Amino acid sequence: FSRSGILNMAYSCKCVASSVVADQDTLEQIRQGESDFYGVDSSGDELEAPSRTTDDSEDETLSFSDDEASTRREIDSMSVPTPPGPSLGILSSIDDEEVVHEFEKGCGCRENCYEQFDVSEVSEYRLSMKELTKSERDMFLLGKLQLLIRDPGTVHHARSSKAMKKKRLTAEYAFDHRRICQKAFCFLHNIGEFTLRALRKHITEVGPVPREHASKGRKAYNAYPFEVVCDAVTFIKNYACVFGLPQPAALRGRANQAPTYLPAHQNHKIVHQLYQEACREKGKRYMEYRSFIDTWHKCLPHIVFMTPRTDVCQKCENFRVAIKQAVSEDEKKQLLSDFSAHLEVAQKERDEYLAAIKKSKEAASAASETNSIPAFTHLTFDFAQQVFLPYHARQVGPIYYKVPMRVQIFGICNSEPHQVNYLFNEKETIGINGSKSHGPNSVISMVHHYLEIHSKKEPVCHFHADNCVGQNKNKSVLAYFMWRTLVGLNEEITLSFMRVGHTRCIVDACFGLLKKRYRSSDCDTMEHLKTTVEQSAKCNSVQLYCWEWREWDTFLSTTFRPYRGIRKIQHFRFTKKSPGIVFTRVACDDPESQYNLLKRGVRANQFKADKLPQLLAPPGISAERAQYLHDEIREFVNPEFRDVLCPSPSSN
Repeated sequence: FSRSGILNMAYSCKCVASSVVADQDTLEQIRQGESDFYGVDSSGDELEAPSRTTDDSEDETLSFSDDEASTRREIDSMSVPTPPGPSLGILSSIDDEEVVHEFEKGCGCRENCYEQFDVSEVSEYRLSMKELTKSERDMFLLGKLQLLIRDPGTVHHARSSKAMKKKRLTAEYAFDHRRICQKAFCFLHNIGEFTLRALRKHITEVGPVPREHASKGRKAYNAYPFEVVCDAVTFIKNYACVFGLPQPAALRGRANQAPTYLPAHQNHKIVHQLYQEACREKGKRYMEYRSFIDTWHKCLPHIVFMTPRTDVCQKCENFRVAIKQAVSEDEKKQLLSDFSAHLEVAQKERDEYLAAIKKSKEAASAASETNSIPAFTHLTFDFAQQVFLPYHARQVGPIYYKVPMRVQIFGICNSEPHQVNYLFNEKETIGINGSKSHGPNSVISMVHHYLEIHSKKEPVCHFHADNCVGQNKNKSVLAYFMWRTLVGLNEEITLSFMRVGHTRCIVDACFGLLKKRYRSSDCDTMEHLKTTVEQSAKCNSVQLYCWEWREWDTFLSTTFRPYRGIRKIQHFRFTKKSPGIVFTRVACDDPESQYNLLKRGVRANQFKADKLPQLLAPPGISAERAQYLHDEIREFVNPEFRDVLCPSPSSN
C-alpha cells in the first residue's frame, strides 16, 4: 500500500471502531485487526513479524522504515470526528447494510465516487427511489438522462476522409452536482446496468415518453384458447354455487356485484387441483396455476375466500376507507362519529330482532302451560343458495362444466328454532325451466302455505326478512299481510327488514347446517335431498312440493297500491284495528307514520278469506332442457335413479 492508502484505511478503521463501541464483540475484532495491522498485541507490545523463507533460508525480522514510522505516528494522532447520520453500529435496515457493503467494496473507478457521500444520504435516497412505481421511476430517470447524455459527435477514420457519426453514446453521470461513474449512478438510483442501457436507448430513439412493453396489445404465442378460459370460468362459477356463501350487497364497488364467499379452510390451490382433476378426467386441456388465478381475478373478482376480517356491510367498509384516507383531524372525527352512529343503529336493529325472538319464546312457554294458542310468534324467512341434483360427496370432475337439475330452498324459521325448508326443483316452479322461483307469487304462496299448515294460527306475528327492502316483490308482500288482517286471519302483523350488511339471522344458521350436511352426502333424487336436510339438524324439516301456486301479484294489485318510498322504510305494521293503514318506521326507535294501502273506491270489508287468487300450474321444463338433462347429466346419476331424475324426453 502507498502511504496515503494506509492512512485512509486506518482512518476508516478508527471511524468504524468509534461508532460501534456498544458492540463489544465487534470492537474486540477491530482491536485485533488493528493489532495485526500495526504489529502490536492488545497490551501494546510489538509482535514478531511472520518469517519468510529466502533463497539462503535465513529468517529476517520485519522492521519499519522511517517513512512507515512517521505514518504510524500520524495515524495515532488522528482525531476522529462524529460521523454524520446514524452510526454504522445501529444501522439495522437491509438497505443500510447494502449501502455499507457497497461502500466497503467500492465502485471500482479511479475516483472512488463513494467517498463523496455518507451512508445516511445514500440510504435515504435509495429508499425514496424504491417508493416510486416503475413508471414514475422511469420518467424520473429519463428526465435525468436527457440532460446527462451528450451528443455522440463525429469521428474521422484513419483510412477514410469522410466523417462518421459515433454510434456509442457518451454521458457524464452526476448526482447532486457531483460527478460519479456509471456503476455509482446505478447503485444510487437502485437500478441495474441492463435497465440503464434500456433507458438510454429509449431516450435517444423515442424521447422522454413513458415506456411500453413490446408485447402490449398483442396476443401471446402461448396464450390459452378461448374454450379453455371458458371452461375455467364455468368451473369456478359452479364450484362457488356449491360451496359459496353469497352476500346481500357489494363491498368495494365491484360493479355493484355482491361477493360470494368461499369457505376459509379452502384456498386457490385446492380449487385448482380439483379443476385439474376434472379436466384430466374429461380429457380437456387445463390452465396452469398462475394463469388460472389470473383468470379468476379478472373474470370473477366477486368470488373470494372468507377471512376473519370479512365485513359484509358496504357502508362499514366505506367508512373504514374514508377514515384511513382522511387528512385533517376534524374530518377524521366526523367520520368516526358517523361510523359510530351507523353501528349504533345496526346494533339497535339487532337488539330488536333478539327481543322479538325472546318474546316469542316466552309466549310459546306460557301457552304450553295453559295448553292454548300462543299470543305471539316470530318468524324469519329467506332463500338459500340453490343446490344441484345429482350431487355426490366425491363429485365427478366433469360435472362442474354442466348445469344439473337446480333445486331451490326457501326457509321459514320460528323462534324455537324450528325451520321448514321448502324444496322444489325447476320442474315444479311457476316459470318454465325454473324461472320465477323468487318472484312475489312464489314467496307469498309458500308463506301462505306455512301460516295455514305449519303455524299454530297465532293472532300476532312478527316477520323478519333479510333481503333488500327495495325489491319489487316486497310491494306484493306488504299487500298480502294487509290482506290477512283485513280478512281476519291475523290481528296484527309486523314486517321488519334487517339492515343490509348486518343480516346474520337464525335462518342462516339452519341453512349453514343444511349445506354442511349436503356437501358430505350423495343425493340423486328429491327424496335423497329431503333425507339429507332432515338429518342435518333437529331444527331442520322439509316440505316437498305439494302446495298450490297462486297468482297473488295480480290479485293484490287490483285493490292495493304500492308504497311510495319503500326503500327508506325498515319496519311495517298492519293491524286489524286500522284497516287499510300501514304504520311505518325508518328505524326501530323512530315514531310511526301512516300510509293508506287501499286504492280509491276499495272498501276494507269487501275482502273474504275464502276468496283466493287463481291457481298456477307449473309448466315444467322445455324439451331442450329435458334433452340436455338426458344427454349430459344422466350419466352422472346412479343407474337405479336415472329414470327418476333424468328420464327420456319422450316420457317427460
